[in-house]
Amino acid sequence: METYNIAIVEDDKESAECIAAFLERFAREEKCAFGVKRYGDGLTFISDYDRSADIVFMDIELPDMNGMEASARLRERDDEVIIIFVTNMAHYAIKGYEVRAFDFIVKPVTYTDLALKVKSALELADRKRG
Repeated sequence: METYNIAIVEDDKESAECIAAFLERFAREEKCAFGVKRYGDGLTFISDYDRSADIVFMDIELPDMNGMEASARLRERDDEVIIIFVTNMAHYAIKGYEVRAFDFIVKPVTYTDLALKVKSALELADRKRG
């Protein structure tokens, strides 16, 4: 079974737990496996980042360094990682193109929305892996 590495960069504990729970459900239903790491802020994520993530769920409103800045710095280190923004401010989604975000999810996150985005992201990750 293929394992995909996922980073959740989200300062709201409830939102992070919701995403993680939805990923667990998706993995059960789709017969895949996820290694999930959670970060409460962009600065910690960027300083810890080791190019192992396949997908990053990035909140835009974060303490210390917002998600846009964290994603710009992420792109300097990893041109291939799939970024999915998670935000309650849909107008920021357009700015996501500046860092070549794959997609975005508007809060509150629903399972159906997350599952659709993850399914597409995994197809892309599989193509990148060859």
